[in-house]
Amino acid sequence: MKVKYSWQDLERDCQDLAARILALRVEEGFDPSIVLGVARGGLIPAVLLARLLDLRPVASVSCAGYDGDRKAGGVTLVLPFPLTPPCEHSHVLVVDDVADTGETLALVQQELLRRHFQFRAVTLHYKPQSKVLPYLYCWKTTDWIVYPWEVE
Repeated sequence: MKVKYSWQDLERDCQDLAARILALRVEEGFDPSIVLGVARGGLIPAVLLARLLDLRPVASVSCAGYDGDRKAGGVTLVLPFPLTPPCEHSHVLVVDDVADTGETLALVQQELLRRHFQFRAVTLHYKPQSKVLPYLYCWKTTDWIVYPWEVE
């Protein structure tokens, strides 16, 4: 089933995620110094979270795994990975809209691990079939989410 997700939903959920991320500073000592948005769906939530967390450094990584609403054959990096060590931003907050199959987040995490970055991945939505469980997410669903920035 397709479910519409509104701008108000996005704002509410980003505020919730920001509060939970701030709690990580105290609980785990994870203090993100850069937000890495996964293009395209994670870019708008990444910018909102960067503002709410008062973080200026925002980067993006571009991966492809879908052609419209059809799954393509595997996920690949579309552009070179934006972070390379040594880098002053060692704690990376990875943001995507949904962990659907988990292939995109798995690829991004693999690239961050290979470069020895500490990171946490957060998403608005998590689907149970995802092979990667985001560190934080707002909603677990099996629905197809239509985000407000998607043009139908």
